[in-house]
Amino acid sequence: MYYYFAIALTGSIVLGVEVLSSRILTPYFGVSLYIWASILIITLIGLAAGYFYGGVLTRKKGLEDIRATFSHFLTIAALALCLSAALYPHVFPALMKLHLVLGSLVASVILMAVPLFLFSALNSFVIVLARAGKSEGGDAGAGTVFFISTLGSVAGVAITAFLIIPLLSNTVGLMVFSLITALLSFAGALFYLSDHQGKRRACSLAALAVACSIGLLVIEIGYPKTKFEDKDGVVWHVLEERHSMFGSIKVVDRDSNDGSLRYYFNDGMVQDVVQQDGLSAATFTYVLTSLVKQYAPDARNILFLGLAAGVVPNDFSPPRYKTEIVEINPDSLDIAKRYFGFEDKGRTVHIQDARTFISSCKGRFDVIVFDMFHGDGVPDYLLTQEFFQQIKLCGTKDSIIVMNTTDDRYDPQVRNAILATVNTAFSNVFYFLDTIPDLPIRNAFILASNRDLVATSVSGTVLDNIIPSLDAALSSRQAISQSFYGYAASLSDNHNVYSVLSVGMNMRYRRMIQGYLPDGLYKS
Repeated sequence: MYYYFAIALTGSIVLGVEVLSSRILTPYFGVSLYIWASILIITLIGLAAGYFYGGVLTRKKGLEDIRATFSHFLTIAALALCLSAALYPHVFPALMKLHLVLGSLVASVILMAVPLFLFSALNSFVIVLARAGKSEGGDAGAGTVFFISTLGSVAGVAITAFLIIPLLSNTVGLMVFSLITALLSFAGALFYLSDHQGKRRACSLAALAVACSIGLLVIEIGYPKTKFEDKDGVVWHVLEERHSMFGSIKVVDRDSNDGSLRYYFNDGMVQDVVQQDGLSAATFTYVLTSLVKQYAPDARNILFLGLAAGVVPNDFSPPRYKTEIVEINPDSLDIAKRYFGFEDKGRTVHIQDARTFISSCKGRFDVIVFDMFHGDGVPDYLLTQEFFQQIKLCGTKDSIIVMNTTDDRYDPQVRNAILATVNTAFSNVFYFLDTIPDLPIRNAFILASNRDLVATSVSGTVLDNIIPSLDAALSSRQAISQSFYGYAASLSDNHNVYSVLSVGMNMRYRRMIQGYLPDGLYKS
C-alpha cells in the first residue's frame, strides 16, 4: 500500500513541479509557446529516460535492493529540488542573456530534469514490488501503477494551480514538494527496509533531505529578502508581493537621490510607475490619456481593458466620465487601491477575462482603451481578427480604440502583424511611437476607428521631464495602410503566430531591462 501511495504522491509532484516551473520561468523568459515547449520537452525526455532506466535497474536488482533504491531516488529527488530552488535566482539572470529558447531549455533542465527522471523510474520499481510472490500474468500490475500515478498527476495540477500558486511563493512551493518527497523517503526506509545497515543509511540520507528542505523553508518564509541594490547602488524595496494564477505582482519602491518612485511589477515586468505625489512617471500613461482626450473630446462612456495600477483610469473621473474596467486579476484591484491611489468609487470594475467580457458587450462605449500585458507582451489570444471585430461591436459606430503595445526597432514583424490585424476591423488606423529615449524596444500606440480622426487640443498636468517624450510621441502620428505593413499576414484564432514572431523582441527587451533592474526582483 505504501508504494502505491508513493507513486500517487510522486505523480502529483511531477505535474506540480511542471506547473510551478512555468511560473518560475515567466519573469526571466516571458510567457510564450516557446516556454511551454521547453517545459514539455524536458518533462517528456525526463520521464522517458526515467521509465527506461527504472526498467533496466529492476532486471539487475533483488527486492531489498529495489526498496533501498526506491528510497534513495526519493532522497536524491528531494535534494535536487532543494538545490534548484536555491540556485535558480542566481543562475537564471545569466541565462536571460542567451537565446530565449536555449535559455529556457537550460533553465527547465535545472528545475525539473533530475527529479522527473528519478520519479518516473519509480514506476518500474513499484510494478516489480507489487507482483512479488504472485504468479499472475497479464500486465503484471503495470496498468494499476500507471492509473494511480496518473490520478496523482491530476491532483497535482489542481492542487498546484488552485492552492500552492495563489497562497505560496514559487520557491516555497518547490520546497514544500521537496519536504514531502524527503518525508516519503524517510517513511519508506524506516518501515519497509529489512536490512539494518541499509535502513540506517537510507534513513540518514532522507533525514538530511528533510533537514535541507525545512532549513530552506525557514529561511524563505522567516527571512524573506525585501531589499535589493542595483548596479548604481540604488536600493529597491519590495513593499508587497502577491501570487495568483494570473501572475506574481510586486509593489516596489526605488529610492534614489532624485526622488522615490513606486513600481508595479507583474511577473518581473514594469507595468506602471508613479512618483511620491501619485503622478505617473511613465510616458505611456500620458500618451494614452492624451489620445483619448484629443480624438474623442466628447466621449462619456469609456471601457478600459486592463487595470494594472489604475493610473490611466484615474484620469477619467466620474461624473464627467462613465467608466468600466475589465481586469482578470482580482489582486490588481486591491493593489491599485492600496498603493497607487486608484479610486473605484463611481467606476464599474469587472473581474473577468477581456475576451469573455467583449464577447457579450454590444454598442455601449465611445472609447475602448486596450492596455493589457502579461509577462513581456500582450497575450496572443487578444491579438486576433476575431477579437478586434468583437471590440468594434462593443463600441458605437463612431467609437475609437486606443491601444498600448511595443515596437521593436530591429524587427518590424510584430508591429506589422498587429497593424494588419487591427486594420481588418477598423478602416482608419494611426500609429504613434515613443521615440525618447532611444531604446531598441519602445512603447507604441495604435489609434483606430471607422470614422475620420481629427485631433483637438487638450491640457492637463504633465511632469516636466515627460513633456518632450509626450510631444514626440503625439507628433509621430503615421497613417496606416497596407503600404505601411506590406504583406504581413493578420493574426487569427485559427492561425496565430505572434509567439513565433515576438521571440527576438522579447529577448531584446529582457536584455534591455536586465541592466536596469536588480536580479533579485525577478525571483517569485
